[in-house]
Amino acid sequence: MGGPKLCLLGILLISIFRTPDVRAVTRCDAPAAYRHERAVITCYYETDVGFTKKDFSVYKRDVHDKYIDVLSCSWRTTPPDCKVSDGYIFDGNVTETMILVIPSATEEQEGQYTCQTIPSDPEDLVSCNFTLKRLEVTANMNTEDTPTANNDNGGFALSRLPSVSCVIMRPQSVSDVTAGKQSPVVVTLLGVMTRRTAT
Repeated sequence: MGGPKLCLLGILLISIFRTPDVRAVTRCDAPAAYRHERAVITCYYETDVGFTKKDFSVYKRDVHDKYIDVLSCSWRTTPPDCKVSDGYIFDGNVTETMILVIPSATEEQEGQYTCQTIPSDPEDLVSCNFTLKRLEVTANMNTEDTPTANNDNGGFALSRLPSVSCVIMRPQSVSDVTAGKQSPVVVTLLGVMTRRTAT
C-alpha cells in the first residue's frame, strides 16, 4: 500500500514545484544607424520557419500609426515567394532567424517593426524600434586678440574676433556604426573684421 501512496505524492510534488513553461515568442532586433548607412532588422522565430514552411511577414508601424507590410513571404515555392517593399533587401534565407537589410537608411524606414509567422497569436509577438542616429553638435563662442598689420599704402588692424568651435560626433568608419564608436571632429570658424587706420 505504501508504494502507490509514495508514487502519488511524488507526482503531486513534481506538479507543484516544476518550472513554469516559458512561452515561445517571435521577436526582432533593429540597431540604430546613421542616415544613408546600411542597417539590418533581424527576426527571431520560435521555430525553424524553413522547416515548418509557415508563411511569414514583417510589418512596420510608422510615426503616423500607419501599418505597412515591408516583407510578405509565402511557401507556394521553394525558396519562398516574397514581396519586398522598396528600400529593403531580403535574400530568401530563413531558419530560426531572418535578416531584412536596409541598404541606405532614411527617415522613411524609422518606426516600429514586427516579425510574424502566419497564423500567429499577437501576444506571442515582440516588436522592435528602428531609429536613425543623429549627429551631436555643440558650439563654443570665444574671442581672440589678433596682431596689427601695416603696409606701405596704409595700415589696418584686426579687431578682437569672435570664433565658433563646433564639435561634431561622427563614426570613424561604417563598421564603427554598429559598434557605437564615435570620434569628434572640431571645426573652427574665425570671423574676420578689418578697419582702416590712418598713416
